Amino acid sequence: MLELERQGLTAYVGKKKRGPQKCPDFFCIDPAGRYHLIECKGNQSGPVASVDQFVQGKQQKANIWFTNEQVVSQRLVTGLAIANPKSKWKTQLAVIDPPPDDVEAVPHVLVQVEEPGKVLTALKQVTCLDGLLLAGYFGLARKVLPDSERVKRLPDAPDHPHRTFETARAEWRGQIYTANFPVPIKTFAGEEIAGISVRFGVSPNFLETSAVGPPVWNELDLRIRRGNQSPEFQRRSVIRYGDAFIAEVELL
Repeated sequence: MLELERQGLTAYVGKKKRGPQKCPDFFCIDPAGRYHLIECKGNQSGPVASVDQFVQGKQQKANIWFTNEQVVSQRLVTGLAIANPKSKWKTQLAVIDPPPDDVEAVPHVLVQVEEPGKVLTALKQVTCLDGLLLAGYFGLARKVLPDSERVKRLPDAPDHPHRTFETARAEWRGQIYTANFPVPIKTFAGEEIAGISVRFGVSPNFLETSAVGPPVWNELDLRIRRGNQSPEFQRRSVIRYGDAFIAEVELL
C-alpha cells in the first residue's frame, strides 16, 4: 500500500493498521492481470472462533476497492484453527469468498487501475525489496529502490554477511538461520524433527545486474513458483519468485 501510494495509485479515505479498517494481509495479481485480496485469520481456540474472526475479516477484505471493480477476481478470508494434542477437535482451514455486505460503502483505500502496468511495477518493487532485505542486502535495497518509504526507514546498518547455498537446482546467496531443538519433536508418523533451517536467497544474476542499475521492471519475472512438493520432500518447502529470489524452510 505504501508503494502504491508513493506512485500516486491510491487514495486514502482512512488509514489504520489495526481493527476492521486495516487493509487485508495480501494484495496479489495473477498472470491474467486480475487482482486478489486475501485476509488471513488464525487461532488455537477452535473452528467456532474462526467464524467470529470472519466477521472482521469480511470487513477488512472490502476495505480496498478499485476504480474498475471488473479487474477483481477474489476477496478471500481464510481461517486456520490449529488444534493442540489435547484438543477434542481437529485442525481446520476454512476459506470463504462472500460478497461485500454493502457494495455502496465508501472504501478506506481506492486503487487506480487505469494503468495496470504501474500497479504491477509497484508490486514487483515490493517483492524485490522484501527479497533483498530478507537475504541481508540492505545496501543494494537502498540502491535499487532509494525512494521507497520502507527503505527510507531502514537503519543505516551494513549488509549481513552472506552465505552461498544450493537448492532447487540453482545457486543462491543470502542468509541461513538454523535452530536446533533441545529435545527432538516426534511426529504422529514416528519421525523425529531435531530442528529447523530457514534460507532466504537472491540469485547471483540478479545481484550482478542490479549492481549496475535498477531492474527493468516490466521485463522482470517474479511469478511465484512452488517447489517440489512430492512425498520425498515433505520435510522441505520452497517458494521461488521467478529466478530472482527464493525462500526455503526445512525440518532437520
